Amino acid sequence: MRYALTLLVALFGPMLAAQDVPDDRAFQALLDRARTQAAPLDGAERDAFWQAFADSSFALYRSQPATPSGRAAARKAFQIWGNDGTIERVETALALLPDTTDILDAPALYSVSLTYARQGAWSRLETTMTRLAARLTQPASRIALRLNQGRRLSLVDDADEARRLYSEVARLAAVDGLAPDSTAADEAAQFLYALDHLLPGHRLPALDVPTLAGDTLRLGDLHGRVVVLDLWATWCTPCYADLPVLDALHTRYGPDRVAVVSLSFDSETDDLVRVIAEREMDWLQLHEPESFLSPVARRYAVYRLPTTFVLDGEGRIVARDVRGEALLAAVEALVESGPTTSESDRR
Repeated sequence: MRYALTLLVALFGPMLAAQDVPDDRAFQALLDRARTQAAPLDGAERDAFWQAFADSSFALYRSQPATPSGRAAARKAFQIWGNDGTIERVETALALLPDTTDILDAPALYSVSLTYARQGAWSRLETTMTRLAARLTQPASRIALRLNQGRRLSLVDDADEARRLYSEVARLAAVDGLAPDSTAADEAAQFLYALDHLLPGHRLPALDVPTLAGDTLRLGDLHGRVVVLDLWATWCTPCYADLPVLDALHTRYGPDRVAVVSLSFDSETDDLVRVIAEREMDWLQLHEPESFLSPVARRYAVYRLPTTFVLDGEGRIVARDVRGEALLAAVEALVESGPTTSESDRR
């Protein structure tokens, strides 16, 4: 721990002493150096290093709140706290932000939400978001809060209220002078589409997703087979419960009949590669490092992990978020019903 703190003092000392850092490249360079210095650390010492890095990043923001480096440092702090689920640090930092802050955009609020999600503290998250909505004044923050709330409502299947919030995002974007193709407006439009189209009987939109092997998979390439698409992450504890089910499906039917596809939302590959090897996950592995901010998350309306789609041979959604025995039964029923496309279609 003492070694980690010594490294951080050397990293942050000059920036904290500076009166002004003109752009965010200085913080990015610092982050790159931190990754290099943290590489030989492991276990508790590595965790302590990154927690201290997050604390120092937020201290940098407080010393230089108007600089790009300061804002980048604050967003990185929230991201680290979100990955670790450290609610107390997040709540302390939020209380120190001014009502006029412009750093709580959609990515930052996602990190805040993730902090609570990792601990299952949903009611505490609602309290925090309600307090933020009552005091934040920046247009971008107000829009991001509505997007965030829309996602949470989708979790409890309140589609009508989620639809209202997404529509309000588009209206606010126009009123507040944001570009029509802004990230917020685009995200709202994609979630509105998902609410109405990611339903049984509809085709899952085809997307190109990178594989861990460095290739690209287009879900349409699996035409003619039953597909089980499981979105997960190594940090998602509930995701591990269905790994035996996925393995059973892969072993029982083989990839020519049932394509089991795991799509990871891990930001880094180190833990992902290790877990795949340890768990002998021999089926197709995809990786989306942008996680919930990725095109996959928006297009497929992924609000939580695990998220699972079962598709028939024509790419139509048969079931979503079925787990355990229900997942086995859904796939078995599809396989027993026979092929859903002709042999000529497969060719």
